[in-house]
Amino acid sequence: MDEYDDAPFVFYKLFCTGILSIQPNNEKMEVILNSKAFYSSPVENTIRFLLEFTQDDGAYALVLDDLHTITNKKILKALPLILKRMPHSFVILLLSRNKLPDELQEFTESRGSVPITADELSFSAEEIQTYYGALGRKLTKAQARTVLGTTGGWAIGINALSKSDSLYAPEIRKSPATAYLLLVTPTWQASRPSTRMVRLSSRRTVDWIP
Repeated sequence: MDEYDDAPFVFYKLFCTGILSIQPNNEKMEVILNSKAFYSSPVENTIRFLLEFTQDDGAYALVLDDLHTITNKKILKALPLILKRMPHSFVILLLSRNKLPDELQEFTESRGSVPITADELSFSAEEIQTYYGALGRKLTKAQARTVLGTTGGWAIGINALSKSDSLYAPEIRKSPATAYLLLVTPTWQASRPSTRMVRLSSRRTVDWIP
């Protein structure tokens, strides 16, 4: 998302379009999404839209990225009501560079959400060593510390170095992602450290579904 999505109709149209992509043949959801009423009453019709979702055995992730760009009070006030009506087959992930707005605090607390900050997103030297090992490359502890110092522990830098013969690269500027707050369901805490590492190194958030 970005600042151009900071209008109720645009935001909830995008929201519902993503969910419809899971069930593209759901005619009832499609009719609601494309109706003129959706433009005038996006919140009410988003709730109607979700009620038509056909429950199945699938597991899905709803990812609201760059949530810090959404400041419209009408969107933020209605969003917790919408999220509470999400089908139980969805894991909800909220990504923001800033603290989540007050309107979402009660919702995240009620769901037992887990904050994931820069400390969890960066690799330790031991995790780097394990990651290289999974790729069939052996690193000594000293070499792993070198990679850590070069990359700051960020997955994108570690992945890039793992594809080269060098342990060194131009120093990576501190990533703006250090301010990210990711809130997920408690499955994160139950994960083994090795599982967390694989999830963090994944480039597709949807792959984080347990």
